[in-house]
This record gives sequence, C-alpha cells and structure tokens, in this order.
Amino acid sequence: MAELILDVTVADGKYRVIMPAEGEGGLYALRHDEPWRDLTGDKLVYSLACELDDARKQIKRLEHELETEKVLRDEERWGDDA
Repeated sequence: MAELILDVTVADGKYRVIMPAEGEGGLYALRHDEPWRDLTGDKLVYSLACELDDARKQIKRLEHELETEKVLRDEERWGDDA
C-alpha cells in the first residue's frame, strides 16, 4: 500500500479512514480493511479523523511524560536502584 499521511482506525479495527501521501490524492473509508467508501471532498470526515488522530497522539505523548515523571520521582526517592 502507498504511504499514508492519515490512517485512523475506529470500532476495534472495523473501520479505517485513510489518506494516501501527496500525489496519490483522495480520502477513503475501509471496512474490514476492504474498500468501502470514497470520502474525497468530505471535509467533515477529514476534520474528525484529523482531530481524533491528533488527540490520540497527544494522549500518547502525555502518557509518556507521566511515565517519565514517575520514573524520575522514583529515582529521586530511592536512588538509581529503583
């Protein structure tokens, strides 16, 4: 498959919204990883998919920061042996 600039999966993997890299064009929905709908030009679906993708990335970043902070606190409390 071509490189994707957007790939958002929902409903436990049942649906995916994908956008191929520049030059490939289009926005598409897959159902069970099979072509389902051509969403080219659907700004609502594009906007929702982008916001969901951004929110998931933000959650991952914050989870990583929280884990890093926890490790640092443990090291300060117990030394480097923690």
